[in-house]
Amino acid sequence: MRPSTLLIRAAARPASARAPHSADAAAPGAPCMSGARAAARRRASLPLAAATLALALVFASLSGCAAPAGAHLASAPLPTPGGASAPESDPSTDPGAPPLAGHSADREQDAAEDGARLVRTGPYYAELSESERASYLVIASAIESAEQKVVVDGSLGDDVLGRVLNAILFDRPDLFWFTGAATGSVSNGQTTLILDFSVDRNTLNAKRAALDAAVENIVSPLEGLSPAAQQKAAHDYIAQHVAYDPHGPQNGQTAYNALVEGKSVCAGYARAFQLVMIELGIPCSYVSGEAQGQQQFEEGAWTPHAWNIVEMDGHIYNVDVTWDDSPLFEQEAVLYTDFNMTDDDFAANHQRGEESAFLPACDGEPFDFEAAYGVDRARAAAEHLGIAVAGEASTAEEFQALMEEQAAAAEGFQTSFYLVVYGDDLVASLTDLWKEPVRSAFETQGFQGSITFNSTSQNVGGDAYLVRIAIGQGES
Repeated sequence: MRPSTLLIRAAARPASARAPHSADAAAPGAPCMSGARAAARRRASLPLAAATLALALVFASLSGCAAPAGAHLASAPLPTPGGASAPESDPSTDPGAPPLAGHSADREQDAAEDGARLVRTGPYYAELSESERASYLVIASAIESAEQKVVVDGSLGDDVLGRVLNAILFDRPDLFWFTGAATGSVSNGQTTLILDFSVDRNTLNAKRAALDAAVENIVSPLEGLSPAAQQKAAHDYIAQHVAYDPHGPQNGQTAYNALVEGKSVCAGYARAFQLVMIELGIPCSYVSGEAQGQQQFEEGAWTPHAWNIVEMDGHIYNVDVTWDDSPLFEQEAVLYTDFNMTDDDFAANHQRGEESAFLPACDGEPFDFEAAYGVDRARAAAEHLGIAVAGEASTAEEFQALMEEQAAAAEGFQTSFYLVVYGDDLVASLTDLWKEPVRSAFETQGFQGSITFNSTSQNVGGDAYLVRIAIGQGES
């Protein structure tokens, strides 16, 4: 019978987006560009699950199969690993985070008599209607098995198909070969889809093994650490080992691109972080939206972007690993300007897209970085570069005292050093505050003549700036 409809649907994916993070003493403005706060967002108070399992009834051959009525037996998202477990009688849930897709433990269940298969889902699955969930389970199971042709019950229109494919794309960073697109036809109340894969089936197993190994390489050394320590270590690893590549191919936005090939854009960073968090059992979701202040776009433009939200100590926070992989004083560095931040912190330059608006709000207590890691965000960023911080100042008096101290210790009336300075206004006034204490210290040692002062400041989180200062004799 001639198909009644031809469907072509590619899931929307964010383009590369990255923010600058530098300023000088004369114009120290915060690197995160100002912008209108995101419009009112629809946020359901859903639990944020590290991963969930759903039971899909899949026949012997997925090619041409149709999901029978009642195929989806998935429950609501799982509690956080370590929390209350589901009753033993409910086979669709599991009290802990499952292993990554591709490991035998989560790919099949002992149900040979009806061909049952476990399919991991996530919060985007939970937002779908019952019939959409059934389609999700069958399509996701086909992707796991690298079957490009799949038949689902119902006449799926573009909107429905788009929601289902986006949900799979956003919930399942392990399915890196699925591009989020499909073509298909509707006939006799069923939809036949041809899924778009970016990886040849002959090489897929090797690439899946490579991704599993890359994740294991990150996760294994973190066993026994606290969730906060694991999260920071994973964030740092991705920021250090993934190169930002805005000129890569359109399909280069996956966890595989980031963790195995070592280069990607915002979507790849976010999916890599999501995948590692899932393996660690830390609740994490992918967020699609827009950001303002990207260095490759015109000033003030809101452009597509992706980041994550995580649950830590009972609170939900934003994490943007892409933006934290930014240079510090022209050197590759790891920043914490966008690590475990609230929605208020992100409002100036991040806003969620409609498809991610339902995710839990990040409106709890601000994350206490220093309490968690024994060092503040600025010093943590400096440590990655081996920079010794001479001191910190949050008032003009503290800054001047530090300047006098460093000038007094200068050999040959020349020295350079780093300070942590708090507050936009204080950073902006450094060029007006340095001269008196430095001249006093130099003149005490018998120096007469002109003095030079140079400073470069870079925001490293909140109102904290790492400031590089050089003083010496010469023309002022």
